[in-house]
Parts: sequence; structure tokens; C-alpha cells
Amino acid sequence: MDFVIVSFLSKFFRMFIDNPLESLISYSNLTIEGFFDIIFIIKYWPLIMGTLTYWIVGGIYKKGEFPALGSALYLFTFWVNSKLLKFLVSLFGVYGLTAAIIPFLVICLLEFIMMHKLRVNIVDELYI
Repeated sequence: MDFVIVSFLSKFFRMFIDNPLESLISYSNLTIEGFFDIIFIIKYWPLIMGTLTYWIVGGIYKKGEFPALGSALYLFTFWVNSKLLKFLVSLFGVYGLTAAIIPFLVICLLEFIMMHKLRVNIVDELYI
């Protein structure tokens, strides 16, 4: 029962987390490249962000262990990464979409490595 409540709350709160790349639309020019940037930001980035978050949380959480915790971790990681990307867009947005996304992807990789190390060093030792 607790998973259902946490999962519902997670989905509910994620609806109110805005797309951090939407502010880049104002930097896009009216060329073909700018048009593709806008389509990528609006249509594909939410799916990519969700997949990245799932992958990062998967570094510490194994599916089925404690579903309510997994859902809460997913929400927290999604929120933190949205704020991080919004900050990177404010720093590098004038240089284009790629300049904001590449540092973000590097940080996501580091997050996954840290989560996995945390899993190996702390969580797995609890089961031994």
C-alpha cells in the first residue's frame, strides 16, 4: 500500500517539475538547427531525462527490494537533476544546446558511479 501512495505522489510532483531546457528555446534561432532543437527540447528531452534518472537510481536501488524507496529516490533524483540542468542552462545556454547537455551527461555519469559505489560499499554489506 505504501508503494502505491509514494508512486502516486512521485508522479504527481513530477508533473510540476518544469522542463529545464525550455529556457533554451529563447536562444534558438529560426533555422533548421533551431527548429530541431525546439522539437528535441519539447518532445524528446522528458523521455531522455526519465531514462537517465532511472539509470542513475539503478546504481543504488535494485528493482523489487523496497518499491516505495525506489519511487522516492527516483523523484528526488529527477528533481535534483532538473535543478542542476536548469543551472547549467543558465551558465552555458547562450552557447547552445550541446554546451549545456554535455556537462550534464558527465555529471549524470559521475552520479551513477557514486550511487553504485555507495551500493557496493554500504548496502550490499548489510545483506552479508
